[in-house]
Amino acid sequence: MRIYRDAESIAHEIESSRDPLISKLLAARVHQGLEYQDEDNPEWLLSVIVVEPGDTLADLNPEANGELLANAWSGTKYFEPNYRPPCETLEEYPSFYELLFVLSDWGNGLSLIVPKEEGIDPDLLTMCKRWATPAEEIPE
Repeated sequence: MRIYRDAESIAHEIESSRDPLISKLLAARVHQGLEYQDEDNPEWLLSVIVVEPGDTLADLNPEANGELLANAWSGTKYFEPNYRPPCETLEEYPSFYELLFVLSDWGNGLSLIVPKEEGIDPDLLTMCKRWATPAEEIPE
């Protein structure tokens, strides 16, 4: 997995991503995050995780604040019948999924990018397929 927790590292992913649609989405997320950044809240608000082949749900879960394998709101765990991922949105794009988590009232967020490619954890792809909604067009 590739983890980015500051503007400089996210900019590097935007510039170097093999998928231009991922670059476009991350640029839009950075722009959206800047709307919440001000003098009272100067810290960087967006974290990004790009899943890579071989990463498992168990590997990703701690990096996603434990949000993938348990829903703190409902008390359900992944693989239980009533489980739903506790993300704000789970959207499907042509070449990947994005799970967007809002982590605080200040606007801190986590964008988890799950490419649709060989070697990606089948349980993670199944989760995404089950609850994803079609993505709207990415703003310029």
